[in-house]
Amino acid sequence: LGFLPEEYWDTTALLEAPRTYGKGKDGKMKTRVLSALEAVSAIFIGNTKSWRRVSLPSSNGYFTSNAVARMYAALCNDGKLASGERLVSSIAVNAMVNTISDDSLHVPSKGKAPA
Repeated sequence: LGFLPEEYWDTTALLEAPRTYGKGKDGKMKTRVLSALEAVSAIFIGNTKSWRRVSLPSSNGYFTSNAVARMYAALCNDGKLASGERLVSSIAVNAMVNTISDDSLHVPSKGKAPA
């Protein structure tokens, strides 16, 4: 969590609407209109100064590519960067790996039973 300094705002991309909204599962115009409204609302909020100011990894992801690469590098190295700087505790890294590896947490999609 943190704040994206204002001097970096010009280096971040603005959110844009998808070129097409596609058809909903039911193929109805109502679904297409609602999904378009949802996308436009998210874009409107996501491009505001308040939203861009706050850095919430689970929500808006305003980071430099270097920052993302450093974070993933640390996760691949038990939470530490090559320099030895620790970004994430070993306990947190192990919890992530164990959660991802736990097959009982996987939800089957579209009614398919797990193998």
